[in-house]
Amino acid sequence: MKHLVIGALALVAATGCMNDRTYMDPVQNLSGSGTENSLNLQNGNLRGDFGPRTGIDGPAVAEGSSAPASNSSTVTVTREEDGRGMGMVILWTSNLLLEQLEPGEHAFSYDAESYETPALAANVCSGPDGGSIDYDRPADRGTVVVTDVPEGRQIAVHTETLIDETTGETEVSDTSFLIGAGR
Repeated sequence: MKHLVIGALALVAATGCMNDRTYMDPVQNLSGSGTENSLNLQNGNLRGDFGPRTGIDGPAVAEGSSAPASNSSTVTVTREEDGRGMGMVILWTSNLLLEQLEPGEHAFSYDAESYETPALAANVCSGPDGGSIDYDRPADRGTVVVTDVPEGRQIAVHTETLIDETTGETEVSDTSFLIGAGR
């Protein structure tokens, strides 16, 4: 069973942005379904380089949900810039809900050879527009910083993705959003 769950999670992580996703309204309450709860996400911001699309910077759309039954959360932060394309960061949690993550800094890393499911993982993606993805990579390493604020919980995500093994060159992104107090 463990291998089946790990295999399923690896498949989700490997396909990342390439999945056809239905993005839900971030204020929609799905708690009646018993499987997912929409997160009240606000104040999204995205800055960084995403493959061929560099210099993405500014306010972004943040959407996400938590699934108490599977003890996981997914958040997608997207910014589209006219004429430049779209950049996206997807953050996943496993074996904990994002809203239960303790305040402080939490490091994560991606290891394609590992059978262990990481508690935190991220993908970086981009495309010519919001409807097309042509770049999709797991972030090699990063941090998630959780800060309790009067409005709720501020989440800051930093990713580093290796783009050239020979030179060690990486691209970075910084994403932030607020989980509103009504979570």
